[in-house]
Amino acid sequence: MRALVLDGDTRAALAIVRSLGRRGIHVTVASEASSSLAGSSRWCSERLVYPCPCSSARLFVDWLIPTLADKPDTVLFTTSDVTTSIVGKSRLSLPPAARALLPPQKSLVLAMNKSATIDLAARLGVPAPKSVEFHRKGSIDVSRVRFGHPVVVKASQSDLPHRFGTTYAHDPDELRLVLQEVLVDSPSALVQEVIAGEGTAIFALFDSGEPLVTFAHRRLIEKPPWGGVSVLSESIEPPPDTLRLALGMLSELGWHGVAMVEFKRAKAGVPCLMEINPRFWGSLQLAIRSGVDFPYLAFQLAMGQAVEAPVTRRAVNRWVLGEMDSLTTTLLSGSPGRSRMRDCLSHLWSLRHGPCCEVERLGDLWPALYEYASWLRQSASRLTHRRKGDLPRCGKLSV
Repeated sequence: MRALVLDGDTRAALAIVRSLGRRGIHVTVASEASSSLAGSSRWCSERLVYPCPCSSARLFVDWLIPTLADKPDTVLFTTSDVTTSIVGKSRLSLPPAARALLPPQKSLVLAMNKSATIDLAARLGVPAPKSVEFHRKGSIDVSRVRFGHPVVVKASQSDLPHRFGTTYAHDPDELRLVLQEVLVDSPSALVQEVIAGEGTAIFALFDSGEPLVTFAHRRLIEKPPWGGVSVLSESIEPPPDTLRLALGMLSELGWHGVAMVEFKRAKAGVPCLMEINPRFWGSLQLAIRSGVDFPYLAFQLAMGQAVEAPVTRRAVNRWVLGEMDSLTTTLLSGSPGRSRMRDCLSHLWSLRHGPCCEVERLGDLWPALYEYASWLRQSASRLTHRRKGDLPRCGKLSV
């Protein structure tokens, strides 16, 4: 039994390696460098290095195909939008013995495009934020935005070489500047109204349009604080309205494999769609800790084995360094439209949950040490760039 896990520097990859490795599965971790977060785990059996998929998708595919050919009956796991997109486009070239859980290509392309996802939501009657799309080749006429500021600006495509953090624009002039920066690297950008409610996500494993397993969590603290990745989350019983909307969209897409459908609950209590993530997600460890071992369930599905419904339990998941970054942002700059004092108190109140650490583990210490060292290097680099004044205003993040 073999698995090949790409994107070795992601927390989702680490969760997959720990899940499968402790079950006796031979897990190979691949990344752009010889060392990586998941590759540092004691459960990693082998490490490989591949060409950067962001700068050369062709070279990456030329590496992937023979690698899978040398490892027949290997289940392939991807944890980033870029590698998921490339594998999807190259699915017909993969060796016949390779096993990858992929949705139909049209569905994958739609999920990678936030504008197309919003259009699907409108067709299915799923509530979503008011949105306006701007294209690189068109004029930036911000008067088209008819809802009030502040507004949220996002790159429409998820599978870009660089990810753009959630960015707020507080007036038309700032919106125009942010759009100009985003459209340098993205063919289009989405401007949306701000939904300030609680973040909830539905996670699912599908088999050819049929849901096999579902799970839900709510976000307690995010990075950045105004909306981004979850750094402290807890498992919840899937809200019936949110579950119905999420499963309806994925069923319409004929989904196959894993997906995360993210919502925010507006003031009126209505769940509003944020996006669909067509891959394993950052807080994957929370589901595993709650008894829903998505990596192993996906492995079973890919191998043609029966997938049994798991027994769930309540759990909390804390990404320590992500929470430190979120607290630092709160202290230094605050969050748009939010009380800095309230955000700081939220961090203090979160200590009641105890450690519940995602990366740190006594029986598998090297990933935490690797992450701390990487975090210190990145923090020093950010500080240097901040002093020079050359940080991008849009919060462009490396994948």
